[in-house]
Amino acid sequence: MFVRARPKIDREKLHALIDTQSGSIPDELLTDRNKFFFNSGRSSLKWYLTYLKNKQNKSLVVGLQAFTCSVVTQAVLESGNKPYYFDVDKKYFTTLIGQIDFNKIDILILSHLYGIPNPDYLLIKEKCKELDIGIIDDLSQTLFSRIDHHCLEELSDCYFYSFGFDKPVSTMNGGMIFIRNDDLELQESYHSIKPESFNKEKSDLVRLLLYHEITSSMNYTQERRLNDRVDALIVYLARRKIIPMNAAMALLKLAGTKPLLIFRKIFNSWVHRIFSIKINVQRMGYLKRTYFQHVYPQFQKDKKFYYEIKEKTVSFFKKMFKDIQIPDYVTGNIEPSWYLRFPVLAKDPKTVIELLSDNGIEAGPYNWDRLSFEGFRELQHLNKDNYINSKQLTCEIINIPNWDDNIWKRLSNIN
Repeated sequence: MFVRARPKIDREKLHALIDTQSGSIPDELLTDRNKFFFNSGRSSLKWYLTYLKNKQNKSLVVGLQAFTCSVVTQAVLESGNKPYYFDVDKKYFTTLIGQIDFNKIDILILSHLYGIPNPDYLLIKEKCKELDIGIIDDLSQTLFSRIDHHCLEELSDCYFYSFGFDKPVSTMNGGMIFIRNDDLELQESYHSIKPESFNKEKSDLVRLLLYHEITSSMNYTQERRLNDRVDALIVYLARRKIIPMNAAMALLKLAGTKPLLIFRKIFNSWVHRIFSIKINVQRMGYLKRTYFQHVYPQFQKDKKFYYEIKEKTVSFFKKMFKDIQIPDYVTGNIEPSWYLRFPVLAKDPKTVIELLSDNGIEAGPYNWDRLSFEGFRELQHLNKDNYINSKQLTCEIINIPNWDDNIWKRLSNIN
Protein backbone atom coordinates (compact mmCIF):
# COMPACT_ATOMS: atom_id res chain seq x y z
CA MET A 1 0.00 0.00 0.00
CA PHE A 2 1.11 3.56 -0.55
CA VAL A 3 0.95 5.14 2.89
CA ARG A 4 -0.35 8.64 2.31
CA ALA A 5 0.17 9.64 5.93
CA ARG A 6 1.04 7.94 9.20
CA PRO A 7 -0.50 9.15 12.47
CA LYS A 8 1.28 9.65 15.74
CA ILE A 9 0.05 7.21 18.36
CA ASP A 10 0.26 6.70 22.13
CA ARG A 11 1.39 3.08 22.45
CA GLU A 12 1.02 2.94 26.21
CA LYS A 13 -2.57 4.19 26.09
CA LEU A 14 -3.43 1.82 23.24
CA HIS A 15 -2.08 -1.22 25.11
CA ALA A 16 -4.00 -0.21 28.22
CA LEU A 17 -7.28 0.08 26.30
CA ILE A 18 -6.71 -3.18 24.42
CA ASP A 19 -6.27 -4.96 27.77
CA THR A 20 -9.50 -3.44 29.14
CA GLN A 21 -12.12 -6.13 29.82
CA SER A 22 -15.26 -3.98 29.80
CA GLY A 23 -16.40 -0.40 30.14
CA SER A 24 -18.82 2.36 29.29
CA ILE A 25 -18.17 5.91 28.19
CA PRO A 26 -17.29 8.04 31.26
CA ASP A 27 -19.57 10.95 32.10
CA GLU A 28 -16.81 13.49 31.38
CA LEU A 29 -16.78 12.36 27.74
CA LEU A 30 -20.50 12.95 27.40
CA THR A 31 -20.59 16.58 28.51
CA ASP A 32 -20.31 18.01 24.96
CA ARG A 33 -23.77 17.48 23.50
CA ASN A 34 -22.69 18.91 20.13
CA LYS A 35 -20.21 16.17 19.17
CA PHE A 36 -21.46 12.87 17.79
CA PHE A 37 -19.02 9.97 17.38
CA PHE A 38 -19.43 7.16 14.83
CA ASN A 39 -17.67 4.13 13.39
CA SER A 40 -16.49 6.19 10.39
CA GLY A 41 -16.47 9.72 9.02
CA ARG A 42 -18.88 8.75 6.26
CA SER A 43 -21.24 7.22 8.82
CA SER A 44 -21.37 10.54 10.64
CA LEU A 45 -22.13 12.36 7.39
CA LYS A 46 -24.74 9.82 6.27
CA TRP A 47 -26.49 9.99 9.67
CA TYR A 48 -26.75 13.78 9.64
CA LEU A 49 -27.82 14.03 5.99
CA THR A 50 -30.50 11.41 6.62
CA TYR A 51 -31.71 13.38 9.64
CA LEU A 52 -31.94 16.61 7.59
CA LYS A 53 -33.80 14.84 4.77
CA ASN A 54 -36.35 13.35 7.19
CA LYS A 55 -36.79 16.63 9.02
CA GLN A 56 -37.57 18.54 5.81
CA ASN A 57 -39.51 15.59 4.39
CA LYS A 58 -37.83 15.80 1.00
CA SER A 59 -34.70 14.77 -0.82
CA LEU A 60 -32.11 17.55 -0.59
CA VAL A 61 -29.60 18.70 -3.20
CA VAL A 62 -26.14 18.52 -1.67
CA GLY A 63 -23.35 20.54 -3.30
CA LEU A 64 -19.84 19.09 -3.16
CA GLN A 65 -16.62 19.26 -5.13
CA ALA A 66 -15.76 16.70 -7.81
CA PHE A 67 -12.23 16.30 -6.40
CA THR A 68 -12.96 14.62 -3.09
CA CYS A 69 -13.22 11.14 -1.65
CA SER A 70 -15.92 8.95 -3.24
CA VAL A 71 -17.24 8.00 0.21
CA VAL A 72 -18.67 11.54 0.47
CA THR A 73 -20.74 10.83 -2.64
CA GLN A 74 -21.64 7.44 -1.17
CA ALA A 75 -22.92 9.05 2.04
CA VAL A 76 -25.02 11.56 0.08
CA LEU A 77 -26.62 8.86 -2.08
CA GLU A 78 -27.28 6.41 0.75
CA SER A 79 -28.91 9.15 2.82
CA GLY A 80 -31.49 9.52 0.06
CA ASN A 81 -30.23 12.91 -1.13
CA LYS A 82 -28.87 14.12 -4.49
CA PRO A 83 -25.27 15.26 -5.14
CA TYR A 84 -24.56 18.35 -7.24
CA TYR A 85 -20.91 18.87 -8.20
CA PHE A 86 -18.64 21.88 -8.54
CA ASP A 87 -15.12 22.14 -9.89
CA VAL A 88 -12.16 23.16 -7.68
CA ASP A 89 -9.36 25.68 -7.74
CA LYS A 90 -6.04 23.87 -8.39
CA LYS A 91 -4.09 26.10 -6.05
CA TYR A 92 -6.20 25.40 -2.98
CA PHE A 93 -7.82 22.03 -3.88
CA THR A 94 -11.23 23.39 -2.90
CA THR A 95 -14.24 25.11 -4.47
CA LEU A 96 -14.01 28.91 -4.41
CA ILE A 97 -17.03 31.18 -4.16
CA GLY A 98 -17.14 31.96 -7.90
CA GLN A 99 -17.40 28.23 -8.71
CA ILE A 100 -20.52 27.62 -6.59
CA ASP A 101 -24.02 27.90 -8.02
CA PHE A 102 -25.87 28.62 -4.77
CA ASN A 103 -29.29 28.56 -6.46
CA LYS A 104 -28.91 24.85 -7.25
CA ILE A 105 -28.32 23.47 -3.73
CA ASP A 106 -29.91 23.07 -0.30
CA ILE A 107 -26.72 22.05 1.53
CA LEU A 108 -23.02 22.62 0.78
CA ILE A 109 -20.26 20.20 1.83
CA LEU A 110 -17.11 22.30 1.74
CA SER A 111 -13.84 20.34 1.71
CA HIS A 112 -10.62 21.71 3.21
CA LEU A 113 -7.82 19.43 1.95
CA TYR A 114 -4.17 19.02 2.94
CA GLY A 115 -4.67 21.23 5.98
CA ILE A 116 -5.47 24.23 3.74
CA PRO A 117 -8.61 26.18 4.68
CA ASN A 118 -10.83 27.44 1.89
CA PRO A 119 -9.63 31.05 1.36
CA ASP A 120 -13.20 32.20 0.54
CA TYR A 121 -14.68 30.54 3.61
CA LEU A 122 -16.06 33.65 5.33
CA LEU A 123 -17.61 34.91 2.09
CA ILE A 124 -19.15 31.50 1.34
CA LYS A 125 -20.53 31.24 4.85
CA GLU A 126 -22.09 34.70 4.61
CA LYS A 127 -23.70 33.86 1.25
CA CYS A 128 -25.07 30.55 2.54
CA LYS A 129 -26.55 32.29 5.57
CA GLU A 130 -28.23 34.84 3.30
CA LEU A 131 -29.80 32.03 1.19
CA ASP A 132 -30.54 29.69 4.12
CA ILE A 133 -28.15 27.02 2.81
CA GLY A 134 -26.52 24.79 5.42
CA ILE A 135 -22.74 24.27 5.31
CA ILE A 136 -21.02 21.05 6.41
CA ASP A 137 -17.24 21.46 6.59
CA ASP A 138 -15.14 18.41 5.73
CA LEU A 139 -12.16 18.71 8.09
CA SER A 140 -11.00 15.10 7.69
CA GLN A 141 -7.56 16.32 6.55
CA THR A 142 -7.54 19.62 8.39
CA LEU A 143 -7.20 20.24 12.12
CA PHE A 144 -6.90 23.73 13.63
CA SER A 145 -6.45 25.66 10.37
CA ARG A 146 -7.09 29.36 10.88
CA ILE A 147 -8.81 32.19 9.03
CA ASP A 148 -8.42 35.67 10.51
CA HIS A 149 -6.79 34.03 13.55
CA HIS A 150 -9.83 31.83 14.23
CA CYS A 151 -9.82 28.04 13.85
CA LEU A 152 -12.25 26.57 11.34
CA GLU A 153 -13.60 24.51 14.23
CA GLU A 154 -14.57 27.77 15.95
CA LEU A 155 -16.06 29.36 12.82
CA SER A 156 -18.01 26.34 11.59
CA ASP A 157 -21.57 25.52 12.64
CA CYS A 158 -21.15 21.95 11.42
CA TYR A 159 -18.00 19.98 10.58
CA PHE A 160 -16.91 16.36 10.51
CA TYR A 161 -13.68 14.42 11.04
CA SER A 162 -12.51 11.03 9.86
CA PHE A 163 -10.20 8.96 12.08
CA GLY A 164 -8.86 6.55 9.43
CA PHE A 165 -5.22 5.45 9.51
CA ASP A 166 -4.04 8.22 7.17
CA LYS A 167 -5.75 11.04 9.09
CA PRO A 168 -4.08 13.39 11.61
CA VAL A 169 -5.89 11.70 14.54
CA SER A 170 -6.50 7.99 14.05
CA THR A 171 -8.54 5.31 15.79
CA MET A 172 -8.09 3.14 12.65
CA ASN A 173 -11.81 3.48 11.89
CA GLY A 174 -14.07 6.20 13.21
CA GLY A 175 -15.40 9.68 12.77
CA MET A 176 -17.14 12.58 14.47
CA ILE A 177 -19.57 15.29 13.44
CA PHE A 178 -19.97 18.55 15.33
CA ILE A 179 -23.35 20.32 15.14
CA ARG A 180 -23.59 23.66 16.92
CA ASN A 181 -27.37 23.62 17.06
CA ASP A 182 -28.38 21.98 20.37
CA ASP A 183 -31.27 19.90 19.02
CA LEU A 184 -33.03 17.42 21.33
CA GLU A 185 -34.22 15.39 18.33
CA LEU A 186 -30.61 14.98 17.21
CA GLN A 187 -29.69 13.62 20.65
CA GLU A 188 -32.55 11.15 20.58
CA SER A 189 -31.68 10.03 17.04
CA TYR A 190 -28.03 9.55 17.97
CA HIS A 191 -28.64 7.54 21.14
CA SER A 192 -31.08 5.27 19.32
CA ILE A 193 -28.22 3.99 17.15
CA LYS A 194 -26.52 0.72 18.07
CA PRO A 195 -22.91 1.19 19.25
CA GLU A 196 -19.92 -0.72 17.91
CA SER A 197 -19.17 -3.96 19.69
CA PHE A 198 -16.44 -4.02 22.29
CA ASN A 199 -14.51 -6.60 20.26
CA LYS A 200 -14.75 -4.52 17.08
CA GLU A 201 -13.25 -1.56 18.92
CA LYS A 202 -10.42 -3.70 20.26
CA SER A 203 -9.73 -5.03 16.77
CA ASP A 204 -9.43 -1.50 15.42
CA LEU A 205 -6.95 -0.50 18.14
CA VAL A 206 -4.90 -3.69 17.60
CA ARG A 207 -4.86 -2.96 13.86
CA LEU A 208 -3.75 0.63 14.57
CA LEU A 209 -0.78 -0.68 16.57
CA LEU A 210 0.15 -3.24 13.91
CA TYR A 211 -0.21 -0.89 10.95
CA HIS A 212 1.78 1.80 12.71
CA GLU A 213 4.60 -0.67 13.28
CA ILE A 214 4.57 -2.10 9.77
CA THR A 215 4.76 1.38 8.24
CA SER A 216 7.83 2.39 10.25
CA SER A 217 10.99 3.21 8.28
CA MET A 218 12.51 -0.09 9.42
CA ASN A 219 9.66 -2.34 8.24
CA TYR A 220 7.95 -0.49 5.41
CA THR A 221 8.05 -1.46 1.76
CA GLN A 222 5.79 -0.02 -0.92
CA GLU A 223 3.71 -3.04 -1.81
CA ARG A 224 -0.03 -2.93 -1.95
CA ARG A 225 -1.48 -4.27 1.28
CA LEU A 226 -5.24 -4.45 1.62
CA ASN A 227 -7.53 -3.94 4.56
CA ASP A 228 -9.40 -7.16 3.80
CA ARG A 229 -10.40 -10.47 5.41
CA VAL A 230 -6.79 -11.71 5.49
CA ASP A 231 -5.75 -8.72 7.58
CA ALA A 232 -8.91 -9.12 9.69
CA LEU A 233 -8.01 -12.74 10.51
CA ILE A 234 -4.50 -11.77 11.59
CA VAL A 235 -5.85 -8.94 13.74
CA TYR A 236 -8.41 -11.32 15.30
CA LEU A 237 -5.67 -13.78 16.29
CA ALA A 238 -3.64 -10.95 17.85
CA ARG A 239 -6.64 -9.47 19.69
CA ARG A 240 -7.53 -12.84 21.20
CA LYS A 241 -3.83 -13.29 22.08
CA ILE A 242 -3.76 -16.57 20.18
CA ILE A 243 -0.58 -15.23 18.60
CA PRO A 244 1.74 -12.50 19.94
CA MET A 245 2.04 -9.11 18.28
CA ASN A 246 5.42 -9.90 16.70
CA ALA A 247 3.94 -13.02 15.06
CA ALA A 248 1.04 -10.94 13.76
CA MET A 249 3.58 -8.50 12.29
CA ALA A 250 5.36 -11.37 10.52
CA LEU A 251 2.09 -12.66 9.08
CA LEU A 252 1.13 -9.19 7.81
CA LYS A 253 4.48 -8.97 6.04
CA LEU A 254 3.98 -12.44 4.52
CA ALA A 255 0.47 -11.49 3.38
CA GLY A 256 2.03 -8.51 1.59
CA THR A 257 4.31 -10.63 -0.63
CA LYS A 258 3.56 -10.51 -4.35
CA PRO A 259 2.00 -13.99 -4.89
CA LEU A 260 -0.47 -13.50 -2.03
CA LEU A 261 -1.20 -9.91 -3.03
CA ILE A 262 -2.22 -11.01 -6.52
CA PHE A 263 -4.65 -13.53 -5.06
CA ARG A 264 -6.04 -10.97 -2.58
CA LYS A 265 -6.63 -8.36 -5.28
CA ILE A 266 -8.53 -10.83 -7.46
CA PHE A 267 -10.57 -12.08 -4.51
CA ASN A 268 -11.45 -8.59 -3.31
CA SER A 269 -12.40 -7.47 -6.81
CA TRP A 270 -14.73 -10.47 -7.10
CA VAL A 271 -16.33 -9.77 -3.70
CA HIS A 272 -16.96 -6.09 -4.53
CA ARG A 273 -18.55 -6.98 -7.87
CA ILE A 274 -21.01 -9.42 -6.30
CA PHE A 275 -21.86 -7.65 -3.06
CA SER A 276 -23.05 -4.08 -2.69
CA ILE A 277 -21.26 -2.76 0.38
CA LYS A 278 -23.28 -0.12 2.25
CA ILE A 279 -22.42 1.95 5.26
CA ASN A 280 -23.38 0.33 8.54
CA VAL A 281 -23.94 3.35 10.79
CA GLN A 282 -22.94 2.71 14.41
CA ARG A 283 -22.01 4.86 17.37
CA MET A 284 -18.39 4.84 18.47
CA GLY A 285 -17.98 3.03 21.76
CA TYR A 286 -15.95 3.41 24.93
CA LEU A 287 -12.43 2.38 23.87
CA LYS A 288 -11.93 4.42 20.72
CA ARG A 289 -13.69 7.49 22.08
CA THR A 290 -11.52 7.40 25.19
CA TYR A 291 -8.41 7.12 23.02
CA PHE A 292 -9.49 10.02 20.80
CA GLN A 293 -10.15 12.29 23.76
CA HIS A 294 -6.70 11.40 25.10
CA VAL A 295 -4.64 12.14 21.97
CA TYR A 296 -6.63 14.97 20.37
CA PRO A 297 -5.22 17.81 22.54
CA GLN A 298 -1.64 16.85 21.60
CA PHE A 299 -2.02 17.92 18.00
CA GLN A 300 -2.02 21.64 18.63
CA LYS A 301 1.26 21.28 20.54
CA ASP A 302 3.07 19.67 17.56
CA LYS A 303 2.10 22.35 15.07
CA LYS A 304 5.45 24.21 14.85
CA PHE A 305 7.40 21.04 14.06
CA TYR A 306 5.23 20.19 11.08
CA TYR A 307 5.42 23.71 9.69
CA GLU A 308 9.20 23.27 9.62
CA ILE A 309 8.83 19.99 7.70
CA LYS A 310 6.61 21.69 5.10
CA GLU A 311 9.13 24.51 4.66
CA LYS A 312 11.88 21.95 4.01
CA THR A 313 9.67 20.11 1.53
CA VAL A 314 8.84 23.28 -0.42
CA SER A 315 12.48 24.33 -0.52
CA PHE A 316 13.64 20.94 -1.79
CA PHE A 317 11.12 20.63 -4.61
CA LYS A 318 11.63 24.18 -5.84
CA LYS A 319 15.33 23.36 -6.13
CA MET A 320 14.98 19.89 -7.69
CA PHE A 321 12.15 20.22 -10.20
CA LYS A 322 11.58 23.15 -12.54
CA ASP A 323 8.38 21.82 -14.13
CA ILE A 324 6.27 21.24 -11.03
CA GLN A 325 3.93 23.52 -9.15
CA ILE A 326 4.16 23.96 -5.39
CA PRO A 327 0.86 25.11 -3.84
CA ASP A 328 1.11 28.38 -1.93
CA TYR A 329 0.06 27.41 1.57
CA VAL A 330 -0.07 30.79 3.25
CA THR A 331 -1.94 33.56 1.50
CA GLY A 332 -3.36 36.65 3.16
CA ASN A 333 -5.58 35.81 6.10
CA ILE A 334 -5.40 31.99 5.96
CA GLU A 335 -3.11 29.85 8.09
CA PRO A 336 -2.97 26.14 7.19
CA SER A 337 -2.57 23.38 9.72
CA TRP A 338 -0.03 20.61 9.37
CA TYR A 339 -0.96 17.43 7.62
CA LEU A 340 1.36 14.49 7.07
CA ARG A 341 1.19 14.37 3.32
CA PHE A 342 2.35 17.01 0.92
CA PRO A 343 0.90 17.66 -2.57
CA VAL A 344 3.08 18.31 -5.60
CA LEU A 345 1.65 18.90 -9.09
CA ALA A 346 3.55 17.68 -12.15
CA LYS A 347 2.70 17.38 -15.85
CA ASP A 348 4.70 14.15 -15.89
CA PRO A 349 4.21 12.68 -12.40
CA LYS A 350 5.68 9.31 -13.38
CA THR A 351 9.14 10.85 -13.94
CA VAL A 352 9.11 12.58 -10.55
CA ILE A 353 7.94 9.41 -8.78
CA GLU A 354 10.62 7.30 -10.48
CA LEU A 355 13.41 9.72 -9.54
CA LEU A 356 12.33 9.74 -5.91
CA SER A 357 11.84 5.97 -5.82
CA ASP A 358 15.32 5.39 -7.29
CA ASN A 359 16.70 7.29 -4.29
CA GLY A 360 14.68 5.33 -1.73
CA ILE A 361 12.01 7.99 -1.23
CA GLU A 362 8.43 6.87 -1.44
CA ALA A 363 6.06 8.89 -3.57
CA GLY A 364 2.88 7.93 -5.35
CA PRO A 365 -0.17 9.21 -7.18
CA TYR A 366 -3.07 10.51 -5.18
CA ASN A 367 -5.48 7.86 -3.93
CA TRP A 368 -8.40 9.59 -5.67
CA ASP A 369 -7.50 8.25 -9.10
CA ARG A 370 -10.91 9.23 -10.47
CA LEU A 371 -13.51 11.88 -9.78
CA SER A 372 -15.74 11.22 -6.80
CA PHE A 373 -18.86 10.54 -8.89
CA GLU A 374 -17.24 8.01 -11.25
CA GLY A 375 -18.14 4.42 -10.45
CA PHE A 376 -21.67 5.25 -9.29
CA ARG A 377 -24.31 3.99 -11.71
CA GLU A 378 -26.73 6.73 -10.68
CA LEU A 379 -24.23 9.37 -11.85
CA GLN A 380 -22.86 7.92 -15.08
CA HIS A 381 -24.64 10.64 -17.06
CA LEU A 382 -22.35 13.35 -15.68
CA ASN A 383 -19.74 14.79 -18.05
CA LYS A 384 -16.37 14.89 -16.30
CA ASP A 385 -15.15 17.51 -18.81
CA ASN A 386 -17.30 19.98 -16.84
CA TYR A 387 -14.85 19.56 -13.94
CA ILE A 388 -11.60 20.16 -15.78
CA ASN A 389 -9.47 21.22 -12.77
CA SER A 390 -10.66 18.28 -10.70
CA LYS A 391 -9.96 15.94 -13.61
CA GLN A 392 -6.42 17.30 -14.04
CA LEU A 393 -5.66 16.96 -10.34
CA THR A 394 -6.41 13.23 -10.43
CA CYS A 395 -3.69 12.92 -13.13
CA GLU A 396 -1.06 15.40 -11.94
CA ILE A 397 -0.97 15.23 -8.17
CA ILE A 398 1.79 13.40 -6.27
CA ASN A 399 1.88 12.56 -2.58
CA ILE A 400 5.10 13.03 -0.65
CA PRO A 401 5.04 11.33 2.78
CA ASN A 402 6.09 13.89 5.38
CA TRP A 403 5.68 11.22 8.07
CA ASP A 404 8.94 9.51 7.03
CA ASP A 405 11.50 10.47 9.69
CA ASN A 406 14.47 9.61 7.43
CA ILE A 407 13.29 11.36 4.28
CA TRP A 408 15.54 14.39 4.70
CA LYS A 409 18.74 12.31 4.89
CA ARG A 410 17.85 10.65 1.60
CA LEU A 411 16.75 13.91 -0.02
CA SER A 412 20.12 15.49 0.75
CA ASN A 413 21.90 12.72 -1.20
CA ILE A 414 20.08 13.48 -4.48
CA ASN A 415 22.16 15.60 -6.84
